[in-house]
Amino acid sequence: MTKSTSSTASKQLFYSVYDTIFAKKDYLAEVNSVLELGGIRSGTARILELGCGTGNHTRCFAGAGHSVVGIDPDEEMLTIARAKLTLLPRDIAGRINYQHGQVHDVPLATYDLATALFNVINYIASPAALEALMREVARRLKPGASFIFDVWNGNAALVDPPAGKSVTVETEHGRVKVELAARTDVVAKSTELTYSIEASDLRGNGLEQGKYTIWHFLWPPDVIVEAARAAGLEAKSVHPLFDVSRTANEHDWKLMFHFRKPVPDAL
Repeated sequence: MTKSTSSTASKQLFYSVYDTIFAKKDYLAEVNSVLELGGIRSGTARILELGCGTGNHTRCFAGAGHSVVGIDPDEEMLTIARAKLTLLPRDIAGRINYQHGQVHDVPLATYDLATALFNVINYIASPAALEALMREVARRLKPGASFIFDVWNGNAALVDPPAGKSVTVETEHGRVKVELAARTDVVAKSTELTYSIEASDLRGNGLEQGKYTIWHFLWPPDVIVEAARAAGLEAKSVHPLFDVSRTANEHDWKLMFHFRKPVPDAL
C-alpha cells in the first residue's frame, strides 16, 4: 500500500530518513578539517556548533575529546540528536550539550571555536540576519578563536545553478529513494530544493511517499566577508570545501570560510 503524506507528515518523513540519505557524508573528515584549520590539535576545546541538526558533526567533535554546545532552531532535529546520545560511550555523550534556539539564545561564554556546517549559512535570508549572526558569534568567542563554516559560493551558483539528482539507499530496514529537484531564482538569489521521498521495507511493502522543500540563499563571498568584518571578525582564509591545501577561486562552487576574533593589542 502506498501512503501519500501531508506537509507535516512529509517533514517527519524527511527527518526520519535524513541520516540515511546522507549516510555517505564523511562527517569525521569534515570535523578534522575544521579542527586543523582552527589550530585545535590537542587538549579539550570548547566548541559552539550552530545548526547542529541530528548531531553527526557534534559526536565527531566530542569523540575528539572536545566539549560541544550544539544549537539548532529545529526541535525535531534535536530530538533525533538527543536520542542518539544513548548510543554513544558515556564519556563522549557527556561532552555534548544540545540547546534549542538561535545563537543569541546561547549564554555568553568564551568558546575556542565556533562552526556552522552543512550549508547552515545558506538558510539565512537577509543581510541584516547574516550580520546579526556574525555579531552574536563574535560575542561568544574568546580573542584569537575562529569561526569556520562551509557555504555555497553564491556567485558560482548563479552562473552554474545546482542540478537535481537521484539517490537510492538500501539498509537492513528497507529502501529509501530520493529525487532532488533544484530551482534557482537568479533575481531572488535563492535555490528551492525539493526532496521527493519514497521509503519502503525490504519487500517493498508499506511504501510511504512525501515531498519536503527547503530554500538556500546564495550569498556572494564578498557579502559574507563584509558581514563578518562589520561584526568585528577578521577574514583569515577561504578554501574549497574541506580542502585547506589551497585558496579558493571564483570557480569553486562550495567554500570554507575561516574568520577569527582579533586579539586586543597588549597595553
